[in-house]
Formats: sequence, C-alpha cells, structure tokens
Amino acid sequence: MLNSAGLKESPVPIDAAASDLSLLLDLATTLEARYPSAQEEWLRLFRLCDKYDFYMVRRRLYNRLIDHIRNSPWDVFCIASHLDDTRLAKKAVKKFDNDQSHSELTLNTITLKDASQPTLPYLLGLLQLKKAYGSDGKTWASISKGFKAHTRVRQT
Repeated sequence: MLNSAGLKESPVPIDAAASDLSLLLDLATTLEARYPSAQEEWLRLFRLCDKYDFYMVRRRLYNRLIDHIRNSPWDVFCIASHLDDTRLAKKAVKKFDNDQSHSELTLNTITLKDASQPTLPYLLGLLQLKKAYGSDGKTWASISKGFKAHTRVRQT
C-alpha cells in the first residue's frame, strides 16, 4: 500500500517539536526508548498520542509512567492531575512515603513551585486528605485510598 505508484511523497504536517516526534516514534518502534525527562514532555507526548489516535503508543507511554512512580511519585501525581486520572494519582500518592522531598507534604510545607505543578482540584484534594488523616500517623499508602480530586463548589 505504501509502495503504490499513485502515492506521492510529501511531508506530513505534525505540529510538534522534533525531539517529541523522535521520542514518539521510538516509543512506537522500540522497547529501549528513553523516558521523558520532565512533566511537560510527558504531557506533550500524551497530547500527541490523543490528537493522532496513537492508542498503542499512548498505552506504552502510560505503562512507562506507572513504572516512573518509583523514581518520581510527585511528578507522576502532577501528570495524573493534568490527565485527570484519579487512579494513577492514587498510585503515586501511595509512594510519597519514599519521596524525601514530598513525604512531609502539608499546606504549611509545600513550596510555591510544587503547588503550581498539579491541577488545583488534585492539589486541594491531596492537601485536604493530608490535613484530615495525616496527623493520625497514617502513611501515604493508607491515605492514598481516600484520594479524590476536590470538586465541591462553595455556594455563596
């Protein structure tokens, strides 16, 4: 089909950086593709997969993200918030006890940089949960079971 005589060679316009396209193609063709290096890169790749219906590549990328929880649970939580994936967010929160930078996360200890990374409903849900259960000596693994994004709208 791709070798048919009637097929003209012409560029396919894809609005993406060359590095993102390269990684996307690597994810599609090899198991040795590198992991994205930052939250923004993960999110760009997910958007590309969704935009062009690259279901299998998205699945492979998602599986890598689950694997990435061990090394960077906070990053995965933030990415999950932008994907609106509560299940993935819970998996990430469960591993916060192993994350030295975020194991003691509370409203009083969160940095402005960290607070700006997840979506507001996920951040509020996390901080509310930690406030409600964190002082009881519970681990993040037990706290994670109750996580949900904050969706309540206060009526005035």
